[in-house]
Amino acid sequence: MLFTFVLALACVLPLASAQEDEGAGPDDDAVLIPPSRFHGNWRVVARDDSDDSALMHLSIQHGVGEKVGSGDYALLQPFCDAMVGEPITGTAQCETTDTGGVFELVAPRRRWLVLVFHPTADGADHTLALRLKGRQMVGEYRNADVVLPIVLERLP
Repeated sequence: MLFTFVLALACVLPLASAQEDEGAGPDDDAVLIPPSRFHGNWRVVARDDSDDSALMHLSIQHGVGEKVGSGDYALLQPFCDAMVGEPITGTAQCETTDTGGVFELVAPRRRWLVLVFHPTADGADHTLALRLKGRQMVGEYRNADVVLPIVLERLP
């Protein structure tokens, strides 16, 4: 008897949740902003790294004409080398390995997109200054001691 009740309940619950929610979707008066060309998921590598080792992955949310966007990042092991200005080997260990966070600032500046983040315990600014070049973005990673040319490729 209990089994029959549980079986009946299991069949009815999916039907109840499958009903359309009238409050779902955009409001009738909502203005939808199309994504800018910066919007998306990206893989970051040092421009001169012949091994093509990813320093970080990032996700940018930015709409056409918006003054600011948002985004987050995941740092990979080769970022340790980049952060201290060493050749990219991917074998260094540091406090940022396999960490991530949210960008403090995601802002367009003319043809550039500037992203500021704080991956280290000292809270120092780390910056990506990026511009579109074909299907890629190019630019620089900067901290107080390092300027590193980088290339970003769109992730699927």
